[in-house]
Amino acid sequence: MKTDKPPFDPHHDLLPLVYSSRFLDTFGFALLLRDEQGVIIDSNRAAQDLLNFSSANLKGQTPFDSRWSPVRDDGSSFPLLEQPSLATIKTGQPINDVLIGIDTANKARKWLSVSTFPIFHDGQLRGAVCSLSDVTIRRQEQQVIRLVNEMNKLVMQADDEDDFLDQVSNLLVEVGGYALVAFVLGADEGARGDDRRAHGRPH
Repeated sequence: MKTDKPPFDPHHDLLPLVYSSRFLDTFGFALLLRDEQGVIIDSNRAAQDLLNFSSANLKGQTPFDSRWSPVRDDGSSFPLLEQPSLATIKTGQPINDVLIGIDTANKARKWLSVSTFPIFHDGQLRGAVCSLSDVTIRRQEQQVIRLVNEMNKLVMQADDEDDFLDQVSNLLVEVGGYALVAFVLGADEGARGDDRRAHGRPH
């Protein structure tokens, strides 16, 4: 006996299609799907490539916790509960373009622009979609421009060479993102014989 097909229910029939890896992979930018606890339940290929994790390894994680060493733009620690995804899940409000620095699986520092949007179903908050954009190169370029501008100011303001080098060291730490800077004297073929070169370790 032929039975009538039940009417299309967008909440029941559409959501499984939309919130699936197959659908998420159609986007060229990184996406994470997180439940109401902030735990990743799905991701697309762009996110996996960006974070250097497989889909299976991303599921169940709660980025960006202490294992990712998350920092704000100024280098200070970025607590998990203050980050965009959990803030969106708590408030139900979207958040756009928050900068977060993280250490990925290969230990390379990346800077991400993070935007989040809440997911509601039947009037209840069920989680959030999180988009990630790699802005590492853009931030590095901005840092270089700032360093050049600040360096030009030092050239005009420094009292002598030693004062200039001291200020350059501080500038490279504060603005350039270096953890340590030292100037090393070396042999030179010129008359002075004291070539000064900067060595440092970036964050």
